[in-house]
This record gives sequence, structure tokens and C-alpha cells, in this order.
Amino acid sequence: VAGNIIRRSGDDAIMVSNATGGSAPLGITIVDNHILDCSFRSALGVGIYAGGVDGLIIRGNRIDGGTGTPTYGIRVVGCLNGFVDHNTVQNITGSGRGIGLDDSTRIAVDQNSFSGIAGVNFHDQAGNTACRATLNIADDTSVTLVSVASTLNTWD
Repeated sequence: VAGNIIRRSGDDAIMVSNATGGSAPLGITIVDNHILDCSFRSALGVGIYAGGVDGLIIRGNRIDGGTGTPTYGIRVVGCLNGFVDHNTVQNITGSGRGIGLDDSTRIAVDQNSFSGIAGVNFHDQAGNTACRATLNIADDTSVTLVSVASTLNTWD
């Protein structure tokens, strides 16, 4: 999924998931998309959601919650072997989070930037194994991160 401009999505703007419980989707790349006003009609939506993917790359995307009310800019659940890097997540209101990672293995969350996040910039939730977050930048130290495995992040 590459190079799209997505405006005013009703719920999730981009979603890839193994919802049926079959084999994990392999080698999914979500790159250079611009998402504006995501989750416009639902308070539960996400800019980019990936669930149950093996070989995930989410890179170089710009997510602006704008007038929408997403719960996450990016959410990664139950994924293996991937990268979430060089993304810009901004203007996530309410209790929304910039990036959420849970029940995943070997996912690197690196060099993302956060601005105007009302909740938590990066939320490293339960069940992650061998994941890391490094060199991420945020503009607000009061909503830094919830994580035990993150290092070398800059929260200005």
C-alpha cells in the first residue's frame, strides 16, 4: 500500500489483518501514505492498523488526526518481524496514542516523530517479545511513552 492520500476515513484508514485465523499475511509494506482526518465517524478507528502480519514494514507515512478522533495513529497487534519507522504522527486528540504495539515479536519502532498527541506518544503494551523503540522524537514530554524496553528516544 503506497503513495495514497486518504481523507476523512470513517474508521481505519488502512487496515491489514489476519482476522479469519488462517495463515499470517506475509511481507506487507505500507509506505509513503498521507492520512488526514482519520476515524472521522468512529472514536475507535486507527490511521494504520496491522494485525497478525509476518514481515511488516510501515515506513514514511504521515498521519494527521485532524478533525477525526482516532484511538491510535498506528497500531500493530500480533505481528512478527517488522519495522515501524520514519513515520510522522500528529494531532491525535482525546486519549489517543501515537503508536501502539502489543503481542508482537521482533518489531523495531525507530525514528518516528510525534506532535500534538493528547494521550501517549508510544505505547509498548503487554505481550511484546524482542521489540525495541529507538531514536523517536516527540514535542511534548508530558505524554512521552509507556514502555519498559525503549531506549535512546528523545522527548523534547
